[in-house]
Amino acid sequence: MKAGASPTSWGGRCPTCNAKMVKYRHALSIPLLTGLRSLHRAGGGPLNIKELGFTHYQWCNFQKLQYWGFVRKVAVDGEHRKGFWAVTEEGRAFLYGKTLAPQHAWSYRARACPAPEDVPPAQMVTVRGVTGWYERPDDYSGSARPVDPGDGGPSQGDFFR
Repeated sequence: MKAGASPTSWGGRCPTCNAKMVKYRHALSIPLLTGLRSLHRAGGGPLNIKELGFTHYQWCNFQKLQYWGFVRKVAVDGEHRKGFWAVTEEGRAFLYGKTLAPQHAWSYRARACPAPEDVPPAQMVTVRGVTGWYERPDDYSGSARPVDPGDGGPSQGDFFR
């Protein structure tokens, strides 16, 4: 059996269609989190990740970040198109070092799922614990966007009241 795989209670095969019934374990890694940071610094999406100059590993594995809830597929002009992603609030909070995430996530047929019952809970980690870095305000100021004062947000004068 493939490393990181865990057969389900059905003995590894679906009794109806004989498909493999396997959960896979995925680890947070520096290349995955560097890809997340790249998308965040490019404005957070929606963006086609082919524009980010990813390595082959990052391109092939970027979708795994959705198992932690760090990214989501994005519809463009009302339809889903290959490669378009956005960073979630959970992804931003993790990049800023404000939240923890499990070192490992599990998937079944490309969707997040709970770990097998016989596997101990994953260690909770910070972005710095995995990568040695985290986002600081001066790191992401390039992705800042101006606010339209007419959108109901605070005005400059509100900060001095």
